[in-house]
Amino acid sequence: MFIFEVTSQQFAQLLEQQVMYAIISIPFTYDRMHYNLDILRRVTNIIKGKIAEELFFLYAKSINLGIDTTSCQTPFYMTDRRDFLYRGIEWDIKNNYVLKEFTKINTNCLPALVPEDQWAKRNDKKFQHSSGVGFCFTFMEKLDGGEPVSVSLTSDQDSFLRDLYRKYQGKEQSTQPFTEKWFFDHFGKITYRHSFRPRMLVSGYCTPDMHALFKLCSPRSFCDGALYTRITNYQLDCSLLKQY
Repeated sequence: MFIFEVTSQQFAQLLEQQVMYAIISIPFTYDRMHYNLDILRRVTNIIKGKIAEELFFLYAKSINLGIDTTSCQTPFYMTDRRDFLYRGIEWDIKNNYVLKEFTKINTNCLPALVPEDQWAKRNDKKFQHSSGVGFCFTFMEKLDGGEPVSVSLTSDQDSFLRDLYRKYQGKEQSTQPFTEKWFFDHFGKITYRHSFRPRMLVSGYCTPDMHALFKLCSPRSFCDGALYTRITNYQLDCSLLKQY
């Protein structure tokens, strides 16, 4: 396992981009956690997922791992098509947040987790030419017990997002419904703060032939409380993953 870290300045730039993406994409994002019009909670989850993706992409670049992210990129109004392609496999990044510093965790007991609903779709290929779906597993720190990023909305901004979500119902669009300039001209200034540490623990990956090793895992805690799950997952010990 490897801890990958970037500078605070580099992380701040990444975070700003992902905050903007999370806000503009909300009207077209499927509400898999059933948060409905809890806009801020949904924005937070998108940011947490996207910042983990971007950190992993930087890690891959740092070790000259020739992944293809371009083929998977979609505009804000369309559903994601995996996270990247590599060696004929389409890959999903599964990131979880731990409640302790990496150096205080026995990383061998960390779990590689895939939510049950996503596991059910592990054989659904987004790219016909791929040989299957693989997963790579990463972790970031959430040390204060709260969310690592907080976005503040004015009443006008909240109403603006709610109106757009009601209009598009979290469904992707075949054509661009509006420009980014139009959106942010109407939305105004984005206010947010964060407590992220600009680093990631890259624990390893599993190829499609390893799917049979995963077992159903009900909600529980791992590594003496370093990680809690609230939903059912399919799980494999990170110590059994392949390494980059």
